[in-house]
Amino acid sequence: MHRIQVTRRGDLSITDHLAQMQAWLDREGIRTKGLRPVRILASRITFSAEFDEPDEAERFRLAFDDSD
Repeated sequence: MHRIQVTRRGDLSITDHLAQMQAWLDREGIRTKGLRPVRILASRITFSAEFDEPDEAERFRLAFDDSD
């Protein structure tokens, strides 16, 4: 199991961020376990997700992590 965290910025709601990420996961054919928000600070939301394969976790991180 490979757990990662990604931080998103912007004006989207938590629900909209989750929908955007889930649509991407569906298009890519990737299954995740436990995709959920874990921290909200100002206009940044950190999400945690678990993947079976490390390459899937890395692809997700590259697609969605806005942290500096």
